[in-house]
Amino acid sequence: MESEGNKELAEKLRLLLILQTYDQRIKQNRQRLESWPNLVRDLDTEMENLNKDLEKALKELNDTKFRRKELEAKINDMEVKIKKKYLQLYEVKSNKDYQQMLEEIDEMKAKKSKIEDQVLELMEQTEAMEVKVKEKKAFVASKQTAVKEAKKELQKEMETLKESLERLERERHNLSLQVDPNLLSLYTRLMELKGAALSPVIKGVCQLCHLSIPPQKFIELLRCQTLMSCPNCERIIYWGEDELFANID
Repeated sequence: MESEGNKELAEKLRLLLILQTYDQRIKQNRQRLESWPNLVRDLDTEMENLNKDLEKALKELNDTKFRRKELEAKINDMEVKIKKKYLQLYEVKSNKDYQQMLEEIDEMKAKKSKIEDQVLELMEQTEAMEVKVKEKKAFVASKQTAVKEAKKELQKEMETLKESLERLERERHNLSLQVDPNLLSLYTRLMELKGAALSPVIKGVCQLCHLSIPPQKFIELLRCQTLMSCPNCERIIYWGEDELFANID
């Protein structure tokens, strides 16, 4: 790039490339800021699900305790009835009635024994559930603290991003004033259509559409005598191995 014309075009391309870098950063910042409500909502949803899981475990524990109390009351009631049956034995006069009542007592005792077994099972279940609930409560409390801290960090990040975005937009505006109006118009149109207006060509290949540039066009690109577009993706292309375009980020 020896001629003044070459240098002038190269500088124009360099300005466009810097402008594109600004636009990419601005886009990234805006996307991150727009994602903030979703990130907060995800944290809230996670806590809601954990609390629902804890509430479910508590309900199961309370239901088990209630069922156990019902059965214990039933056992007490059966014990009272069995005692009454024993007292009634003294009033029975025939051996047949006596044997029948003994059978009724044995049957009641068998039912009572089954219920007592159920109570024992429920006691074991209750102990296991209480351990489970205790662990869940501890985890939920720990997670609540972590979520609260995560929200604070997100808030700080968003505030920093807002400040960064405002600075980038100011600098971007000032830079755009230095760009040739016709080039800026072309650049803006390409950015809207393709998301990137400029693409480097390295070793004869457009780095965004990954297709080879025809040899003659690549030679013209190296000379940098005229603004060139990729014949495939139609973006503005530049020689990516030129030192002038290096370290633009």
